[in-house]
Amino acid sequence: MKRHRVYEANGDRGWDQMTDEVTDRLLDPYSPPHLFIIGGEESEESPEELVALSDTLKKKSRIENPPCFTFPPTKALDGGDVSFCLATAENALRLSDFINKGEQDETTGEWDPKPRSIDIVIVFYPADEQKKFLGLLLERTDVTVYIVPFLDPKKSGLVPVTEIEGYEGIPADVDLEAPQVEGQVLRPIPEDAMYGIAKVIAKMLRVPIGFAYLVVVVMLSVRVKSSASIRAALYGALVGDVGEGKTLAMVRAGQLLGLTDGDGNVTSHLCKKTTPVSDRGLTKLFPGPEAKPCVLLQDEMRSMMSKASIDTSTLASQQCGLWSQDQAGVIDKKGEEVCRVRLSILGNLKIENPSEFPKVFTHSTSHGLYDRFLLAVRGGEKWRWEAMGGAGGTIVNHFHVQGMISADNLKRVVRKINEGVKDRSLHLKSSDSFRVTRRSQ
Repeated sequence: MKRHRVYEANGDRGWDQMTDEVTDRLLDPYSPPHLFIIGGEESEESPEELVALSDTLKKKSRIENPPCFTFPPTKALDGGDVSFCLATAENALRLSDFINKGEQDETTGEWDPKPRSIDIVIVFYPADEQKKFLGLLLERTDVTVYIVPFLDPKKSGLVPVTEIEGYEGIPADVDLEAPQVEGQVLRPIPEDAMYGIAKVIAKMLRVPIGFAYLVVVVMLSVRVKSSASIRAALYGALVGDVGEGKTLAMVRAGQLLGLTDGDGNVTSHLCKKTTPVSDRGLTKLFPGPEAKPCVLLQDEMRSMMSKASIDTSTLASQQCGLWSQDQAGVIDKKGEEVCRVRLSILGNLKIENPSEFPKVFTHSTSHGLYDRFLLAVRGGEKWRWEAMGGAGGTIVNHFHVQGMISADNLKRVVRKINEGVKDRSLHLKSSDSFRVTRRSQ
């Protein structure tokens, strides 16, 4: 995994380093990339930049015709020419359409699947304004971008570009080469494994951070737009024993992200909590006609997994298919039904010790579905219940008492509060208050 996706090739040294990297990619026997060049004048003859780059790559790779070009034989979706300049959002979208969708038939106007794997874009001599919407191109594609700037005697070599308007890359403090902790003991999720807004929201939940981060990432997947290289759909499960904060993490994250209320009830069309017990049940849950994003929340995911483990069930197979595609279906004597959804799944698995795990992911579900799930554990992290957001959070607890609030009834209420504090289901601060109110009729 590369940290950076944009580099500046400064001077002769930068040119050599850039062409070395591109040559290594071209010599990949399995998926050699095509290059897209931005810069130079549009003409029937190849621009000087393309000729120079082609000659250099030819010498280094010994490939007679390196697969690079400056303009596609196509029109954009709206019929306009694909522009080389990234000064406007429209131009960046046109270029990303070409990279993601391929080329357009000049006779029919229909788009064919992309005929080439365009993984590298090289931009020659752009002014600041001409790369204003580079971030948009990065968000919609998976390309690596090399920028060849005007000669600056103060700069030399291949330098990563870390600040790009409209694009959030991997922060520098994330250690991608951190060694794995030795031993079999599960540890809390390391700080270097989290970043961005998901990390900020996860820490606001005040639950075990291993649970919190996965919950937030999976829930946010329904608010992220997919692209040709990124499928914004995740399957995740929180694994742990009773009382470790799994349900609390799901409820609080759903409330913050506008998917559920404070009690975990669904409040958004982007979320469902119904448990599918068969493949046909899943198709009825997401009948379409459009494949819209949705996260399926399962507070007790064992119920769904037990149905998927039945020998004759194809529920697990259908879920495997929806992990990578927006459509699945069933057909039998009852007829044909099609499921259309960009599905994410988030569930809680009550597991006290490792010996219980094979009971959940049985032979029927371990082949395929298990590999698609991200699993979160508490990992020995010390945790005790506290209000979301710290001292500024507000938690309301209702104790229903029938009849008059007599001295005896009031003692019972106080006893319930004391019991909640002892078993840590309640957490009181000196600023908390106790009020007795009459229930409205």
